[in-house]
Amino acid sequence: MTIWKYPLNGYYEQSIEMPRDAKILAIQLQDGAPVLWAEVNPHRLLKDRRVFRFIETGAEFENAGLEYVATVQISANYVIHVFEDTFKREEIK
Repeated sequence: MTIWKYPLNGYYEQSIEMPRDAKILAIQLQDGAPVLWAEVNPHRLLKDRRVFRFIETGAEFENAGLEYVATVQISANYVIHVFEDTFKREEIK
């Protein structure tokens, strides 16, 4: 196992290709930008495309299929809440 990092754009939605069964460990700022860290098996040939949604505090949203991952304070006035959209997870062959 190893830990990989994935830069996040912090806007509405982002898909990330990662080894199957990757475990999200944290999302924090690094050099002012949000980054996701995951525990992965780098030798795993099967991959998933996982979709993460970024929702600002106070924004209305439908939560069907969304699983909470983390909250990140980008600046004093901008906080995002990161959810994985499990309905959009897709196996890559």
